Amino acid sequence: MSNREPRSSRPSALQPGVVVVLALVTSLSMGSFCSPVETELDTAAQCVGGSNDGDPCVETVTDADCPGGVCLAQSHVAVNQRLASPALTPPVQGTTIVNCGLLDKASGTRSCACRVGEIEPIALPMGVGCVEPILGCPAGITDCDGGTPLSQSVVRDHDVANCGLGDDPEDPPTEFQGPAECAASCTAYCGALPGNYTHLASACQGYCEGGDNEGEMCDFDAECTGGYCAGTEAVSAPNTCNCECVEVGGSPSPAGAMACNMGMRVRVEDQLPCDGLDVQFTRDLCVPLTTETASSVLHDADLMGATITTGPIEGQHLACADIAASDTKDLVLAGSFAMLDTSEGDLEIALKLSNADEIRAHSCDLAFGPSRLTYNFPDINPLPDPMNGDFELDCGAPDPVTGLASCTCSFGSLEPFGIGTAATLLTLCMAPFDGCPARHVACDGGSAADVDYIRHHDVGHCGLVNPAEGNSECATKCQAYCATQPGGPYTMIDSGCEGYCKTGINEGMACSFDFECAQGGPGAIAGCIGGEPVAHRNDCNCECARYDGNSASGALGCEMGTTISLELSPPCFDGDTQSQWNVCVPLTTEQVTAALHQANKTQQSIVPDALFGARKTCADLDAGDLSGLRLVGSLGLMDGKGTNSGDHEVGIALQCQ
Repeated sequence: MSNREPRSSRPSALQPGVVVVLALVTSLSMGSFCSPVETELDTAAQCVGGSNDGDPCVETVTDADCPGGVCLAQSHVAVNQRLASPALTPPVQGTTIVNCGLLDKASGTRSCACRVGEIEPIALPMGVGCVEPILGCPAGITDCDGGTPLSQSVVRDHDVANCGLGDDPEDPPTEFQGPAECAASCTAYCGALPGNYTHLASACQGYCEGGDNEGEMCDFDAECTGGYCAGTEAVSAPNTCNCECVEVGGSPSPAGAMACNMGMRVRVEDQLPCDGLDVQFTRDLCVPLTTETASSVLHDADLMGATITTGPIEGQHLACADIAASDTKDLVLAGSFAMLDTSEGDLEIALKLSNADEIRAHSCDLAFGPSRLTYNFPDINPLPDPMNGDFELDCGAPDPVTGLASCTCSFGSLEPFGIGTAATLLTLCMAPFDGCPARHVACDGGSAADVDYIRHHDVGHCGLVNPAEGNSECATKCQAYCATQPGGPYTMIDSGCEGYCKTGINEGMACSFDFECAQGGPGAIAGCIGGEPVAHRNDCNCECARYDGNSASGALGCEMGTTISLELSPPCFDGDTQSQWNVCVPLTTEQVTAALHQANKTQQSIVPDALFGARKTCADLDAGDLSGLRLVGSLGLMDGKGTNSGDHEVGIALQCQ
């Protein structure tokens, strides 16, 4: 989606064919109240109506998860047509931005602006809705003391008068005459409505709105450079005056009530992508939003005298102190805008954009010393190596029912390490890669976050009868081994038959070196199971894990995607790689224990000391306070890849300064 600045940011008037009602749920999460904050939209969905009412759901198109009801995403559009029922409700993904200024102590208000960040294309009956931000809309306010009426009512009419025809039937209409005449008619129409309505927008169909040719007569958008032609393409109802009126009032609002105007350019195209090549029409809009009550009505829909009513939509305010503290979970902004004369006729579209309340990505520098790799060998004292680098944690929105928030973690940059004994010293390099599954932080506690690993160098032979089935045969034996371990249940984490390719296009092929196992897909590094050259062909390596415990609030687990490269000497990744592979390393803030049996193909076992992490509260994570967060994990290396230097049980501790 393009984020280009429009040539004209002058908000346009109502156009033929669509009324759009916007209910925006957003927040100022993760930022100062007085600086722009971009907020992710919440796309979690639940069933509305039917036998599964209130249950989480996934299928938001066919409603297959919701018998008798609909699967409605927190952020969605609801497309209402004059004769259509029920409304279509495709989800909306993207971001919005809110920016509030300093408090005016005399009035108790802050000036606030809201705008589109980036909205993904939206499926509409007539094509694809492409949304871009525009500037130039009036600022709004937040009333920190309360008392200012901020509910909104919008009245639209597809045809309040003729425009651009001139007073003398014998004189042809002139350029620029239509929009001015329509604006005057709309102002009069608004003033005559019961209440206190004022002119919000207007447009004379068949005249350019915005751009270099503003006010000139037209039939197609292409004739209005930098703007668009009011009405359908090949204007079907020229000289029709569209009008939009707004009333801001109602009961005195509570403290923290907010109103603002969101500028957006809405472009409807025939199909994806949003590239501006198959545009049906474009509209520039300033959408009035409120945390209070919003309602709207469209008269003379489809120019047939019909009325489409939407709302009232209830917003949700927050205390200014909550917003200033970035505690904005339930802020809801509601409003409406209109577009008319689409290929599907006049539509009213209710749009709800819900804040995901995400715990955003934060990075920290590792505390040198407490952050370390510890190499455990048979009959050799553990060799700790302090880590120097940085680390990033990114968690999503806590589920309101379970209190779990999805989390991912990754390295930024790390110093290389020496690994092995003095006679077989290599440089171990670690770099991030994507593709590991997400885990979670338990904001309410109760999660089984302790991890215990059992690794075994040889749980049986594999590939002796049919080499092509070496890895699958090993996996079967590993699963059986894990299932029989005392203290379980343990599940298989990984397995591999030594002397066979693991991953890559040569998966399952016999090998002796990694280079024989051709590269797989993007980010995948294929490898030959075993040392280089393979030391114990047809032995099945097995890894099991058990998750246990009943952790306190803030217990966190994530899987760190790591490219491990064993090289002759530093610097890293400079061409002297002996062996390289990808691994997802589970990390936790709780306890990690591990044991590696049949180490070095002997009866020895490597059983390192337990590692203990340190958790933070979800509030700390949300505020970016990672200080003292400690994630621990375990990694088993068999056959000292690259040198056959023996088996290693590697303990990992990452602690933020």
